[in-house]
Amino acid sequence: MPGTEEATSGDMRTPRRKKTPPPMGVSLDTVYLGLDFGRKHDATVGFPVLHRTRQQIGMLRLTQVPFPEQVQKIDEFKRLFAPARVVMVADGNGLGMDMAEEFARRYGNGFVRVMWNQDTKERDI
Repeated sequence: MPGTEEATSGDMRTPRRKKTPPPMGVSLDTVYLGLDFGRKHDATVGFPVLHRTRQQIGMLRLTQVPFPEQVQKIDEFKRLFAPARVVMVADGNGLGMDMAEEFARRYGNGFVRVMWNQDTKERDI
C-alpha cells in the first residue's frame, strides 16, 4: 500500500505511516473507520478505508475484550491515522447502542451512527 506498511500486533493489523509529511498542497485523505461491535465472546471489527480510493488500509479485530477496553483500543487504533481526518461509522442499534453513544459523545461530528436492522441489512447486503 502506498505510504503504509502492514504491522501485526496481537489481534490488530495496523498501518504505519511514513514519518515524512505529504508535500505542500497535498491534503491527507479522509479515513472512514467502519466498526462492528461484538460482545466479549464475539469479535469487534474495524475496517479503515480511504475515502478517495476506497482502499482498505488496515484492520482491527478484538476478541474476548470487554466494552470499556474496546473503547480504549478503538481510540488507539483511530490515532494511528493522524493527521488524516478520521470519521468513525458504526451500527447504533442493539448491541452497538451503548458504544455508539459513547463515541458520539467523544467525537461529535467525527462519528456517524447508522441504524441497521434486519430489513436494511438484507437490502444492503
